[in-house]
Amino acid sequence: MQEAIPHCELFIITQDGEDIAGGILVYDGSEIVKGWSTGVKDGDHRWVRKGALAALEYLQTDYLLEKGFSRYHTGGSRPFLKDGVLCFKKNRGMKIVDNTDKSFLILPVKDCAGLRGFLVGNPFIYEDQGKLKGAVFTSSENPSEDDIARLFHDLYIPGLEYLTLFRLSKSKHSILPFHEYGTIDASGMLNTASK
Repeated sequence: MQEAIPHCELFIITQDGEDIAGGILVYDGSEIVKGWSTGVKDGDHRWVRKGALAALEYLQTDYLLEKGFSRYHTGGSRPFLKDGVLCFKKNRGMKIVDNTDKSFLILPVKDCAGLRGFLVGNPFIYEDQGKLKGAVFTSSENPSEDDIARLFHDLYIPGLEYLTLFRLSKSKHSILPFHEYGTIDASGMLNTASK
């Protein structure tokens, strides 16, 4: 961070003389300003509830527009589609524009309730042939149109190629059986996988 200081500005939100939130703006000479290391004082969530991050976002946007910048990169997020930071950004109309080379590997070595619960409860972003996609797991045999609409509304983020819906099957074996049921594209339509 010290090396980047000559290309940065510290943006601070103050309430009643107390610094309660802030973030670093990084200028790399391009038309895009990058947000870096945003947070609230002492990591105290009450400042978030009081609107400190919303104020930071609003005032930074106004400030950058005055300086002639029309694009702002909000930085990275965890690749889980229910992650609070990622949902915050989605709800503000942001989209996924890039990714890092960092990754994680999920190796389902044993079929159990805990693994099934984790997969169903934690849809995530994955990369396939250079495209970012969402992995969504379900135990439902035939998701209804309402289920598909809800999944699209809750989980799809612009910038993803599509959501891949994986159906978990029942098995007497120890290996977790699942298969691709279909994809939900940017229009919200389900395209079932060919059998």
